[in-house]
Amino acid sequence: MDPELLKKFEALYHTWCNDIIAFAELMGTKPWSGQRDLLLAYQDLVTNDDHEGARRMIVKSAQGVGKTRSMAVAALWFFFRSKDALVIVTAPTDRQCKSVYFSEVRRVLAEGPEFIREMVEVTATQLTMKGRPVWRMLGVTASSPEAAAGWHARHMSVFIEEVSGMDDAVLEAFIGTCSGPQDVIAAIGNPTKTEGMLFKAFEGGPKMAKAWPFRLTLSKLTLSQERPDLASPKTIDTLRDEHGEDSDFYRVRVLGEFPSQSGQTILNFADIQRAVETPVWQGIKGGTDPHLRRIGIDFAREGGDKNAVAMRQGNAIVALWSDVCEPVEALEKAREMQDEWGWSDESCLWVLDVVGIGQGMIEPARRMGKLIMEYGSHFKAPVIEYDDLQTHAWYRLREIISHQIAHLPASDDPEGLIQQLALRHSGINDRTGKIRVESKRDYKRRTGMTSPDEGDAVIQCFAADDQIALPSGQAIL
Repeated sequence: MDPELLKKFEALYHTWCNDIIAFAELMGTKPWSGQRDLLLAYQDLVTNDDHEGARRMIVKSAQGVGKTRSMAVAALWFFFRSKDALVIVTAPTDRQCKSVYFSEVRRVLAEGPEFIREMVEVTATQLTMKGRPVWRMLGVTASSPEAAAGWHARHMSVFIEEVSGMDDAVLEAFIGTCSGPQDVIAAIGNPTKTEGMLFKAFEGGPKMAKAWPFRLTLSKLTLSQERPDLASPKTIDTLRDEHGEDSDFYRVRVLGEFPSQSGQTILNFADIQRAVETPVWQGIKGGTDPHLRRIGIDFAREGGDKNAVAMRQGNAIVALWSDVCEPVEALEKAREMQDEWGWSDESCLWVLDVVGIGQGMIEPARRMGKLIMEYGSHFKAPVIEYDDLQTHAWYRLREIISHQIAHLPASDDPEGLIQQLALRHSGINDRTGKIRVESKRDYKRRTGMTSPDEGDAVIQCFAADDQIALPSGQAIL
């Protein structure tokens, strides 16, 4: 290593080698109280030789409270204070290791002194001290228990990111690997489910309390009260009003607490019933734009499923059709229904389910001269709380039928539209911490009912409120 760099490093080392907060501030991070507690707990695990048993900490965290920044600071502090250190950062996916954690490591380094950056070499998943290849930090994707094998060093610390989304067998393998008397483990994640290691660590009683000596919670509500510049109190109030203080969304994303149940219905049955009893013409006029026109087409994905077409004007579903047929027949039926209502091609947007077989229906729809919007669970939601466009559409309908005049068609089928809308659940995505509607497959498995095709076609009509139809036949946000 360059002697001049080493000299600068040694001049500061004694000020922060046993003061992780001083190191955080050196690296441009001013921690709020939750981050301070986390960092000081980790420092105690590393430096305090009075610990009996495991040197472990586990943290459940709300969204947007700086958990990844905290872990990056802690990992860098351990890395720089421990000669020939081995730091393992593991997460359920390659993206989380590369794009999330190591991106944050690079950001922390960029905000620190220049000579610190000059001491190391950084790649997408590795940080190495120049001239000391054994002195390193690695990103390891937790894809299997084998990924945890073979890691040993005199000074080793394992950081487990997104612990809620990690398979317990893989997690336990990493814990087994990090079993030396001086080895340190720090795990963090969003408390998205009432099972798995994160839940057991907090709710498992004295035995788990001994296994995880430090158990912390990072709450966005506390952050909002301390640092309104980082978490707006107005945003917290909005989330409380929209989702309810007792909702799983508020508990997980704001309070950093476990959900009260594994899933929850999205639409209130009373709101659905009120919309069914509202006349069509009132539903049309009840919308912000009574002239808004959308046609949602849900294509059958498995044998026996139905193709479904729904038509929306204003806040009313004015027509609904479904049948077991070929997808191209559903396109023709949608065109017939549009013609029956006298809607011009320029006045309405077709929202096509393009997952699977629906991908092949895009060009036929364009050849018909239709303005189309591609829709599916793999499209990003325009609102950050939701995991995908489909989930956002469900909550858009919930907002409309609970606060505005709307119309939904009646159904005598015990497995028809009303039940499909009333029984669909949502939950928190283990990987992202965002709300996600359950898949058709999970719905069928849970309820024992047929595919909710009519419901999905209706929901698609509410995915496009903020879309702009373009003459080219596409639609964009």
